[in-house]
Formats: sequence, C-alpha cells, structure tokens
Amino acid sequence: MGKTGYDYAPSSKTPPPVVGPGEFIFSVTGLDHGHIFGQTNGLIDAGGTLKYVYDPDPKKLDDFLTRYPQAQRAGLVEEILADEETMCVASANVPCDRGPLGVRVMEAGKHYFTDIEQFLAFTGATDGTVNFARVANFTAPDKPGLEDFGEASLTMNTGASCYCRKAAELSMIAQEMADGK
Repeated sequence: MGKTGYDYAPSSKTPPPVVGPGEFIFSVTGLDHGHIFGQTNGLIDAGGTLKYVYDPDPKKLDDFLTRYPQAQRAGLVEEILADEETMCVASANVPCDRGPLGVRVMEAGKHYFTDIEQFLAFTGATDGTVNFARVANFTAPDKPGLEDFGEASLTMNTGASCYCRKAAELSMIAQEMADGK
C-alpha cells in the first residue's frame, strides 16, 4: 500500500479507547475516497467494533477487507441499514451521494459519520489557512480521551471563510449506549 491520497490512513492509539469491545458497533459503506481508512482507524482506535462493509466496486471492497479482515462483506447497503447491532455507518462515497445516504442512515435509526469536502468546490479555493482548531471533552469526564466537541475556523485563498463545529454527538452516542439503546 503506497502513500497516495487514497491509501493515507492516519491512526492514533495514544488515547485509551472510550468504549469497550462490542459496545459501539459500526459498519462502513462508500469506499470512493481514501479517507474512509482514517475514519475507520479512528473509530477502531476509540474502541469501536467494525461489523460490515459494503461497496459496489469489488476491487475497493477486497482492498478494504485486506486491511480490515474482521469486517463482514455485506451484499447490499440495505443489509447494513437493517442490521440491529450497527449503531453508526461511516462513509466516504462521492460528495453528491453523501447527503442522500445520510438521510437513509438516520431514517434507519443510526448515526452517520462522513466527511464534507464540498466547501472547496463552492468557494473555488485551492488552499487555506487554519485560524484555529480545537477539540474538547465537555460532557463525559468519566471517558478520558473522548472528544465530544470540535470546532475549526479557516480562511481560504479566495477570501472565503469557513467555520465548522461538531458538538456532543459522541457524548449522545455514549449516553445512548449507557441507556441500552
């Protein structure tokens, strides 16, 4: 596996897992972009259990299963959506398909983990500067290493600004797990 954008997959096992084995089961679909490997590594590093993977491209599916042999091959994305154990679906499909898939995932009662890349296309930017970025654990002090809040501000080379915020989703998932949902 080379060092291209497709197969770059950061992993950080520095913080201890925030959930135990089998407490947070996730599945993966949409292997169009290589950041799915970083997303998968992050969920596994946090203690998540990978259950299913689906993609219509057999080559991408085989590559993913080589990296994550613990995953089971799903026949269709509907198999993942119908699975009662899967709590979260991670995806890196093409950007125009991310929203519709996210709606389907959430209608199935699951959490959705994707990356939004459309900002560059909307602004015509090719580069940017990070003004600030931070993560924190505001709601779950009993889970060291959990990051339930994150925000970032960027200024693009076209002058456009970007602010992203992600708050409390992980703590809500952790609370749902504690409540047996």
